[in-house]
Amino acid sequence: MDTYKNGINIPYAPTDAADLYPETDGKPMAASDLHLEILIWLLQTLKAHFAHRTEVYVSGDILTYYTQGNPRAVVAPDVLVAFGIGQKKRQTYKVWEEGKVPDFVMEFSSKTT
Repeated sequence: MDTYKNGINIPYAPTDAADLYPETDGKPMAASDLHLEILIWLLQTLKAHFAHRTEVYVSGDILTYYTQGNPRAVVAPDVLVAFGIGQKKRQTYKVWEEGKVPDFVMEFSSKTT
């Protein structure tokens, strides 16, 4: 934060993308043991199915930012699949960097949601 001669404090804007687009929201990943088991099973199944296709990205519970400049425009789907972007490891999924939204997303819900 800079303090100017007139006493006005001007906060710094985040300059690092990790500051603007955090890698975690601090929320727990799964709501129940069954939820976690289904999530792990589906992720393992999809990763095995697409293992030979290096352009297919499969992930789960990754923060997915969909509007550049708005870190509140974020979701974390239980599972996502994106074709044509490669299998590299990511900390977050930013639509504007990948050039596309995921091709498939899945969210599991319980009877109470």
